[in-house]
Amino acid sequence: KLSPLVDYLSISSGALENEPIAVPPDYPFSSTVYRAEQIKPHVKVPVVAVGEIKTGNTARRILNQGIADLVAVGTAILNDPRWPEKALRV
Repeated sequence: KLSPLVDYLSISSGALENEPIAVPPDYPFSSTVYRAEQIKPHVKVPVVAVGEIKTGNTARRILNQGIADLVAVGTAILNDPRWPEKALRV
């Protein structure tokens, strides 16, 4: 049970993955996104997926497939500050 003070869960593994999990070999996203997908059905708050989300298409697929409620993009934006604008283009 989550505290009523929890607004959302951001699923991340940090810089190192100390506890590897079994990800299906044909899974199209990162292991961190897989973790978010596994957690989402068990909580009532929004789940944020992060990890190797480099394109707008990837972000849309994660959201459209209901894997997560939100996506967080870090490295892609650091590499290209105009990433959000470009990601909106199809």
